Amino acid sequence: MRIGKTHGALSFGLALILLLTSCGGGGGGGGDSPAKAAAAPPPPSPPAQNNAFGLSSRPATASLNFPSQTTSGSVMLQNVASGFTYPVFFTAIPNSGGRGAVVEQAGRIRVLRPDFTVESTLLDISPQVVFSGEQGMLGLAFDPQVSSNGYFYISYVSQKTGGRCATASNNTCTRILRFQLNGSPGSFQYTQVAATSGQIVLEISQPYDTHKSGMLLFGPDDKLYIGVGDGGDYGDPQGNGQNRATLLGKILRIDPTGGTPYAVPADNPFVGNTQGWRPEIWAFGFRNPWRFSFDRQGNTLWAGDVGQDTWEEVDIVTRGGNYGWGAREGKHPFNGAAAPPDAIDPVWEYKHTDGIAITGGYVYRGNAAPALQGQYIYSDYGAGTLWALDPATFTNKTVLTNTTGMQVSSFGEDEAGELYVVDYFGGALLRVASASADGEAMPTSLSATGLFTSLAPLQAATGLIEYDVNTPLWSDGAVKRRWIALPEGGQITFAADGAWQLPVGSVVVKNFAMAMDQASPSVLRNLETRVLIHQNSGWVGYTYRWNDAQTDATLLDSAQSETLSMRDANGVAFTQQYDYPSPSQCHSCHTAQAGPLLGLRTRQLNRNFNYVDANGQTVSDNQLRAFNHVALFNTDIGGTDQYGASASLDNSSVNIGQRARDYLDANCSQCHQPGGPTGASIDLRASVAIDAMNVVNATPSAGDLGISGARIIAPGSKEHSVLWQRLQITSAGAGRMPPLGTHAVDQAAVNLIGQWIDSLPH
Repeated sequence: MRIGKTHGALSFGLALILLLTSCGGGGGGGGDSPAKAAAAPPPPSPPAQNNAFGLSSRPATASLNFPSQTTSGSVMLQNVASGFTYPVFFTAIPNSGGRGAVVEQAGRIRVLRPDFTVESTLLDISPQVVFSGEQGMLGLAFDPQVSSNGYFYISYVSQKTGGRCATASNNTCTRILRFQLNGSPGSFQYTQVAATSGQIVLEISQPYDTHKSGMLLFGPDDKLYIGVGDGGDYGDPQGNGQNRATLLGKILRIDPTGGTPYAVPADNPFVGNTQGWRPEIWAFGFRNPWRFSFDRQGNTLWAGDVGQDTWEEVDIVTRGGNYGWGAREGKHPFNGAAAPPDAIDPVWEYKHTDGIAITGGYVYRGNAAPALQGQYIYSDYGAGTLWALDPATFTNKTVLTNTTGMQVSSFGEDEAGELYVVDYFGGALLRVASASADGEAMPTSLSATGLFTSLAPLQAATGLIEYDVNTPLWSDGAVKRRWIALPEGGQITFAADGAWQLPVGSVVVKNFAMAMDQASPSVLRNLETRVLIHQNSGWVGYTYRWNDAQTDATLLDSAQSETLSMRDANGVAFTQQYDYPSPSQCHSCHTAQAGPLLGLRTRQLNRNFNYVDANGQTVSDNQLRAFNHVALFNTDIGGTDQYGASASLDNSSVNIGQRARDYLDANCSQCHQPGGPTGASIDLRASVAIDAMNVVNATPSAGDLGISGARIIAPGSKEHSVLWQRLQITSAGAGRMPPLGTHAVDQAAVNLIGQWIDSLPH
């Protein structure tokens, strides 16, 4: 079904598309019109209002050619259970009559009946768990003989007090504990197990708060395989990946019941060595092996290892294998290090143009999606896209692209081999099945979408409402225009704070253009038009790239880059890389925590905009007032002076601290907030107190850039603040923030945020 006048007509009434902050997207950017409203709290008096409203009536219905559901490859996801809190794993319980278990990161295990209703909380050790960023309860494995011995094992991060971690020089501790089901052999029950009944099997001191892995898995040999990340920090500063004298950066293999507290299998590769290597090691050279699995046919061990700045990788893990980290990232040298001579190449790798953190999966052996039989299915936590890798040829194809808003923290199998996806922020478990046939393809050209009645000059179709934001996102100097469209009778769910909610059928559009000669800033070349569509399954994003003739734009199915030949204001020629995002990249920044519409917020739109009325006259009106007048909101929001307004960098009427905070909010907080995809614990939302940001005088967990005494923000010293330093780096591989799609420094932001940091008391 098409979105338009003749198919469930859309009446268009609003606008915004903050596609990819990290990809030069978001609510605005360099070259946008300056903000008129001031920041809050408390807000100054809003601009004086005319009697005339900017919108006199709700615009007439426009007819657009967008599908209500796009074709999504060979599979679909069926929601079978929801209501979980930050789930990170699902597994079957062997010989339990079809039961499964979901791990919640805070420290709980929920047992599911065969119909996927919750039967019980099997374990709750949340008071013992360090739940922050990448830390928490991360792994669960049931003994293959659980029906006779009742054993199950967990992996979690705890404080270092107690046990063998207590005296180590470390930050936290990874603990592997064994518990036993209530009851007795033959009559074990899945009622709650006492939190204090766990027996410590293994403890590993952790130097930093990232890269824990935590995967637990019994292999076909009935041995327990344990995933252990390198422990952090940025770039593996302790060299743990290549150091076989430590358990960090490894996949381990033990016999958890063969000794006290465990036994090392005699056929482990480094048993009996004289170099001090740990005999528990099965394979090494991993950064953060986030989920691995055995193929049910052939017993091959597959792993997804999360990369640093550029590459994500899929590995086939073999006995004693070295997978290269921290000398290599994927197949590529890291930080100039020489590749170990025994390094094993990944069987597949992808760049951060497709995702930011791989989630390892399974070779599919179920029956619900026959087209996937024998394919290795994996995903990316940031992108939410599912891919299939063909083990016969190691070629890749996208099998599901419209999973907007999902953060795939894990996959899991039931006893029959059916595959499930764990949605972290959505708190849901979804079954992979064959796709339905109701999807339609997107228009392949911008002219075919119906968004514009003219492409030269750009003229929006009837019903699209143009708007602007107070605090633009930096987009390498691109100039942006934004529009929004709502379905017939549809309304925006208004929120004074946080993101607005738009109904299914809404469309948000943003056009990016660039002044190729900065001495003539009004002469622009269109680069791309991005479209966000609220389809039946959620929000999906697409990019149309303009041709050189500026006559039309073509739909992209993958990321692209272009080297722009430009001139500065003095006539000096220079080049600048510009990135066009893929559909999957949209989800790297349009996170579930942030909205996913990044700029459609009250503080961003609380400003004046110059509307053009039916007589061609310009009417300046507050955008909130104009929207409210034509009932685009689901409630009467009252006067606009009761709401705050964010501030642009150049709004000198607002104090420097508020401007700096608003910039960080607009450019960074969609990832850097609680539950965000970075795994870090910092919170860059402008709404939180500065002490709650977890950045002032905080030790950086993603590298110190070689700065002695570095802090995320060092009060009074921008030079010692990695947050400020990262804004000036032009290469993602060197630690640039944001890491995707932007290659030019926002010097105005660097200057202002530097002044703010220097002004902080110290």
